[in-house]
Amino acid sequence: MKKYFYWLLSLLLIGLAFCNNGCDKCCNPTDLPQTLYFKIARNGQIITDSSYLSKIRIYYYKNGYEIDNPNDIDDDNHVLYDETSLASITDSLGLFASYFLPEISIENHQYFYFEFPDGTVDTLWLNAEKVSSDEAINESCDCTTPIKAIKFNGKIPNKSRDNYQYINYYIFNK
Repeated sequence: MKKYFYWLLSLLLIGLAFCNNGCDKCCNPTDLPQTLYFKIARNGQIITDSSYLSKIRIYYYKNGYEIDNPNDIDDDNHVLYDETSLASITDSLGLFASYFLPEISIENHQYFYFEFPDGTVDTLWLNAEKVSSDEAINESCDCTTPIKAIKFNGKIPNKSRDNYQYINYYIFNK
């Protein structure tokens, strides 16, 4: 009986060692940009039509040129990516993901433009910062490039949580 008690106590202590107590703070920060997750809404309703969403073009300006492909960077040290857009749709519910936008933001390109199929253009302002590994421990993203501030069309977007994928995402209202 005593043997089982120590065995259970050991399992409990190991479990507590790995438990994060429900906290979003990180312990082992990664040297990756924070992934920006977002959905687009019109009149308060999330747009899920993938044929519409796939036609949204996201770009920014660099040296007077529109850049909408992460591989369009004129730099000899640039890594080529499989992706050809700055954000991609990740599911049938209209969730976009981008690690390019926060990474580009730390290079002083904080304005991004969303061109919709009807020709309208909306603006995303994104401020991400590079922080040290020690500072990243206090960030909720578990990364060294956290998003510090964000606005879509001049307004701070609401956040929501996908309870299926456990992802926090922004809702950009058109």
